[in-house]
Amino acid sequence: MYYIKLVLVGIGLFCCSCNTCLHLTHKINQVTDNKKYGLWIMKNDTNGIITIMSYNNNLVVGRYTEYYENGNIRTTGNYCNGKEVGVWKYYSPDGLLTSKRKYRKGEIIVNKIYNISW
Repeated sequence: MYYIKLVLVGIGLFCCSCNTCLHLTHKINQVTDNKKYGLWIMKNDTNGIITIMSYNNNLVVGRYTEYYENGNIRTTGNYCNGKEVGVWKYYSPDGLLTSKRKYRKGEIIVNKIYNISW
């Protein structure tokens, strides 16, 4: 796995669950004073995106999306100060919703698993 560096100006991400606003006027995968900031995109060896997330002061914040090698979404959810919050969705490699979890400050408060076979 490796990280790409691009310049992204004038776009902001907002984590409504903890009122954190990130204005992305920095480079993607920005490290300042040994701390991660802004949008981070992780790619696999074939240049496919596998994870998109944002950091503020080394903590994951805002929208999190993880992908399978085939490009389908694997997981989506939100972070607030490094902890999972709200509804997270988990999918099979062929795109079927397999489970949902509701988090509060990183703790699972509801876990629903869908009966599918894949």
